[in-house]
Amino acid sequence: MTEFILSLFSSSDKLRASSLYQLLTGKRTSSVLLFGFFNGLLFAHGCFPSLKQTVFDAQIQQMIDERLLSREGNELQLTEKGRLRGSSKSLTGLHYDKYGRTAQTSWRLLKFAVQVVSHLSANETTYLPAETGPFYSYQVKKWLKETKCSRTELITRLPSELSTVFSQMTEKQANFLANQFSGKKQTGLLAYQLTTLEDAVEQQIYQDQCIHGLLVIIEQHKDFLLYDLLSTLLSQNYNQSMLTTRALILAGDPVEEVMTKRALKKGTINDHLIEWAIFFDDFPFERLIHSETRKALASLDRPLLTLKYKDLDVQTVDYGEFRLAQIERFKGGSKYGVS
Repeated sequence: MTEFILSLFSSSDKLRASSLYQLLTGKRTSSVLLFGFFNGLLFAHGCFPSLKQTVFDAQIQQMIDERLLSREGNELQLTEKGRLRGSSKSLTGLHYDKYGRTAQTSWRLLKFAVQVVSHLSANETTYLPAETGPFYSYQVKKWLKETKCSRTELITRLPSELSTVFSQMTEKQANFLANQFSGKKQTGLLAYQLTTLEDAVEQQIYQDQCIHGLLVIIEQHKDFLLYDLLSTLLSQNYNQSMLTTRALILAGDPVEEVMTKRALKKGTINDHLIEWAIFFDDFPFERLIHSETRKALASLDRPLLTLKYKDLDVQTVDYGEFRLAQIERFKGGSKYGVS
């Protein structure tokens, strides 16, 4: 875990230890999401959901003792020694924020579906299933029933779709995943049998990198049978209450009306708006940030992204709109006079 944590730091970053722990364990509050978003670390949100505070604290202290990190109050910073040790670890392709909740379940379901279709192509009904749980059996049966194609087309399309997906991955990652499939001519290997990595955490992170990359590509092909199989699971990675708020606002409801309809407080709606603005590109910033807020922020003599809410006159700037303006600016929006 040491190298992974070191890789989360840039040479200039100072990260709050408490926020880093909450990020790694997947605490889903707006403050944690904002911490991850502004520090470019959302991809690690929820990567270690079972990590105990005592284990994390001991790990950080060990890294401080080894002079890999330095601590000032609650803030941690990478040392030169730490930079050299962590620089070789690539975290490209990890998306725990998007897939962490259901990636493993999605991968197991996909492997089971491939096995079922493989044996279906040979008219075989007697084989040792990769999954015996009712969830997986139900999902595959439902998928087969709802698939609008013949058995022949199914048997042809699924391998073709997999080939398309794997062709967009590195050969190493594609082989790593493909060799885990079981079917009429192959018994899949376990992940640890397909890598030279010896550390269990590194093995899991590599497996997750490959699966997340696979899911990214599948989401880009919404006409694929693979997407039909996994779409329900993929949608569960987002806060469902936030999605309800998002749908109402996109339908034209003002924020106040959404609060009334859903019997929610302003703080909860603010959390929904912040999460929506962070994770999606359809957020209506122009509509939901009032002109008075924009004028107040534009009149300040400091760049917006360097400000904390306590720096402002809270009588004139709403907290939620302040954070939304920061998110907009961080995403590259600067056309309303806020720098």
